[in-house]
Amino acid sequence: MKNKGFSLIEIIVAVALIGLMAGVGIPKLRKQMAIGKDTTAITILENLRLASELYYVENNTPPYSSDSTTIDALANLKEYLDNKTFKKIENGFIDIGGYKTLPNSDTKYGGKLPITFDSPSTSQKSDGVYIWFGEDELIKYDTRGNLWIDY
Repeated sequence: MKNKGFSLIEIIVAVALIGLMAGVGIPKLRKQMAIGKDTTAITILENLRLASELYYVENNTPPYSSDSTTIDALANLKEYLDNKTFKKIENGFIDIGGYKTLPNSDTKYGGKLPITFDSPSTSQKSDGVYIWFGEDELIKYDTRGNLWIDY
């Protein structure tokens, strides 16, 4: 009668192949997931800009003024955003997939960026409508190497 199990060699080869495929695939998957999360953050920023412009058109006043906070201004935009989007930004920060400190440095995964109505450019004053990603000392570039404040 023939033995119906797997030999130790067959099991070791199968585990080694699975390990090899995981070792190659998981880093690429992680990077693609980070890029996807960054793209979501950029899309949410664009939605916030549109909501801010709609608020301005309907109320004839910007959602943000020098005597209000970013959290207050975002609360003004709540009715112009779906609940899922508002939950992601209600604390004044947005989750990102990853960042780089220099354009060609290694990607660090995860992180949060502040949302601001203040222009990152010193030559341009805030109009209370336009929204940017705020500056962070470590989080300068996205996973593709683009400056976050350029969005």
